[in-house]
Amino acid sequence: MTNRFELKAPKTLLGIGIILLGAFCWAASDIASQYLTDSLPAIQITWLRYVVMLLIMMPWMRRGVGLAVKTRYLKLHIFRALSTVASAALFIFGLGYMPIADATAVTFIQPIIIMALAIVFLGEKVDLARWLAACIGLIGVLIIVQPGSSAFQWAALLPLGAASVYSFAVIITRLMVDEPAEVTMLYTAFVGALVLSVLTLFDWVVPSLQDLALSVVAGGFAAAANFMVLIAYRLAPASNIAPFTYSQLIWASGLGFLAFGVWPTALTLIGAAIIAGSGIYLANRERIDAKQII
Repeated sequence: MTNRFELKAPKTLLGIGIILLGAFCWAASDIASQYLTDSLPAIQITWLRYVVMLLIMMPWMRRGVGLAVKTRYLKLHIFRALSTVASAALFIFGLGYMPIADATAVTFIQPIIIMALAIVFLGEKVDLARWLAACIGLIGVLIIVQPGSSAFQWAALLPLGAASVYSFAVIITRLMVDEPAEVTMLYTAFVGALVLSVLTLFDWVVPSLQDLALSVVAGGFAAAANFMVLIAYRLAPASNIAPFTYSQLIWASGLGFLAFGVWPTALTLIGAAIIAGSGIYLANRERIDAKQII
């Protein structure tokens, strides 16, 4: 008889790999969005991202709107979509006031929030080792942003709020574990575009061709990242996947250097190493635990 852990461990490792790739996509989308903050309001940038996502999702509606949006989780879809919209808007607004690496670092309180919410809403059990690994990763973040620096001014509350709101979206994703990913994506894109279309009317700037091109890049990577997050959290428990979102800081730092010429400081490199170390430890622990159980 096949041990159930023989199936669980490979899925968990696959989920970790997908979330790492998704973290890169989020960082790429954020880089494009930060470029746009020089010429467009944050709400409009967020709206353009969601419009692009909605256009990408159009092929899933070829069988008709009724079949594409058929679901048992209408209220959860709406709440999840509103959570992702609020998170994206807060984070993009923050990018107008602080470097992308700092803004990304502040959001890394999110895995600990997700772990806490997973205990309350999902009944997941989180062992001490994973809590310690998440906390160690957070220490790495604190080393990078350096308490008392600009990252801990009022602007830091924006990505902090983004992380808190998005944590609820992650939990809702787990509550709809049997829902097709494309249905969730379609609701996210549609509700997001609809809500932001209304808000954008109050702060509209005519975008240039370059702005539109960057919006396509931001929206495309955001759509890919959203899809990967959905898949990853269906393959493995939220408490196992969440700590690996720390890798987004590494991607953001590297892409930030390529895009803006901002090279991470020594403290940033030390903090990034600590974060990466916590992620590697968790991956290795997953592999060892699976071998011992089998």
